[in-house]
Amino acid sequence: MTTISRHRTAHSLFALLLGTSVFTLGSSEKLLAQENLATIEQVGDTNSVALDQIGEANIADVTQAGNALTLTALQQGQGNSLIASQDDGDEPSDLTSGSIDVTQEGDGNEIDVTQTDGVSMALLSQVGDENQVDLLQTGLDNSANVAQEGSLNLVAVSQEGSAHSISATQTGDSNTMAATQDGTAHLASVVQTGSGNSLTLSQVD
Repeated sequence: MTTISRHRTAHSLFALLLGTSVFTLGSSEKLLAQENLATIEQVGDTNSVALDQIGEANIADVTQAGNALTLTALQQGQGNSLIASQDDGDEPSDLTSGSIDVTQEGDGNEIDVTQTDGVSMALLSQVGDENQVDLLQTGLDNSANVAQEGSLNLVAVSQEGSAHSISATQTGDSNTMAATQDGTAHLASVVQTGSGNSLTLSQVD
């Protein structure tokens, strides 16, 4: 069964849904936006996307392949961008139970997420303007929790392997963080408070 719900003609939506999936886009009471764009592609079974776009010129491009993949996103403001992918296009059955949860409140924020192989989780929050998160997770059972509050902050995370976990918090402006975890079961927890801080972290087997 496939269900698509839209409540605002100002939104442009292309949806290619193969298999069993659910896509919902907000409610007519909430969506007061103009010229927002959502592009959705889901291949597999029991995948779901719940997306709210409130404001103007927000962009969401979501690709999910496999089974039991979920994405929940709120974009509130102007010019926010979300690129998200949870796919194993050759063998969709190999990628199951991945989840992405995104909140963007402000203007000009960017999030780019790629998760492959399965059972990975991303929880990402941006409050402010022109913050950026670039997250790559390949392997099994990886998780990332990133929160940015302020402006012009940057987080770049790469987790390759299995059972990695990272928690990253930035409060302030113009902070940068780059983290790499490769191998098995690495754990990182990082907090940046203030402005102009810079951190590079690498944990490799």
